[in-house]
Amino acid sequence: MPLCPKESLAFLRGLIQASIPYNLPDFPLVISRMADLFDKCDEFWSRMNKVVGPELDELKHTFFRQYPVTNCVPLVEIEGKEYLQVATNDYLGLATHPEVIDAATKVCAAHGSGTPLGARPLTGNSHLHTTLEENLTQFLGHEATLVFNLGLSAMTGTVACMVGRKERVFVDAYAHGCLHDGAKLCKGEATWFKHNDMNDLEEQLKATPIDTPKMICVDGVYGMTGDLAPLPELVALKKKYNAILFVDDAHGTGVCWERMVVEPARNSESKKTLICSAARLPNRSELSAAIWLARLAYLTTSNMSRLVLC
Repeated sequence: MPLCPKESLAFLRGLIQASIPYNLPDFPLVISRMADLFDKCDEFWSRMNKVVGPELDELKHTFFRQYPVTNCVPLVEIEGKEYLQVATNDYLGLATHPEVIDAATKVCAAHGSGTPLGARPLTGNSHLHTTLEENLTQFLGHEATLVFNLGLSAMTGTVACMVGRKERVFVDAYAHGCLHDGAKLCKGEATWFKHNDMNDLEEQLKATPIDTPKMICVDGVYGMTGDLAPLPELVALKKKYNAILFVDDAHGTGVCWERMVVEPARNSESKKTLICSAARLPNRSELSAAIWLARLAYLTTSNMSRLVLC
């Protein structure tokens, strides 16, 4: 027969008493539960329940709503109702482009789905990668190109790896989360400046020794607000304080193409500019067979500038 709570406590007290040579004081024996990693989840939902109230159960399903498989077309139908789609990553509308679909179909038919498999430094590199990189290099007019399969990892990894010990990175408060993650993961010192506030940025740069390696991270076009980075002022500051400028151009490539990519590449006298993007490039027939492989991430290096499309 199982013991009731009081009997269990008395039994446990007896075991403890039998194992030590002196009498325990007569005080209530309290058994506390060990902390659990998931406790914070319970606390979160408890707070949410207090704030939201009875509607919380309905709101929980927001994270599990089902959308059409082809969710990147201008209009989508959900539960019989038509909606204007403004929330996909197919910025230039190439995901359903006939040339891109045809290229992907041919690659899958010849090589299977998801191929080539494996990390590029090991077994995943193929002539399709190098062909894409060569075509992108020619199309963009740069010295070399490197393709990544995921913009977020390329962006976060670049910042985290480039900013080492005793080095600095300054991040715009509204920059994409992957830049913030990279800054937090780096071994150097990371600080944040007010959105597009060049005075705040300069004060931080001014307080940093001129010979300290440093990077400035911004978005070319800010995804949440739609405003542009003041590139001329940023270039002036990075020259003045001997910094590298890292521009996430995910929302500008192919839209603000000449302003955000071509112009800095051609006109910058400094060799310390990074421009990054996760957007798909405008389609060209010579690229269509390789577009399926990646979100067109590239790292170009030249004497004039270093640019990253992630």
